[in-house]
Amino acid sequence: MIYANIKIKSKRQRIRGQIFLFVLFPLTMSEKAEILKIIADNVRKIRNEKKISQQELADTINVAKSTIQRIEGATLNPTITVVVKICEALEVSVEGILKS
Repeated sequence: MIYANIKIKSKRQRIRGQIFLFVLFPLTMSEKAEILKIIADNVRKIRNEKKISQQELADTINVAKSTIQRIEGATLNPTITVVVKICEALEVSVEGILKS
């Protein structure tokens, strides 16, 4: 089961507002990598089906092209905000991006 969690940063433990995906139970590195791979594969597949370039998607959701490249390469753990923006741009549900 996947939940949203607020990540707290800085010495004063202020909330920075970035929400990250995490799983209720502790994950192994391979499980984390598997989730990132599922997101990567689904974003790439749906983006290509809709004939949208990485640059077009990046411009639509106001991130750098390298962010999309890293998400699709499974080397970046995207914030929930970015995942939602990608889903909106690709006209797919969050569940659709997380399905294996």
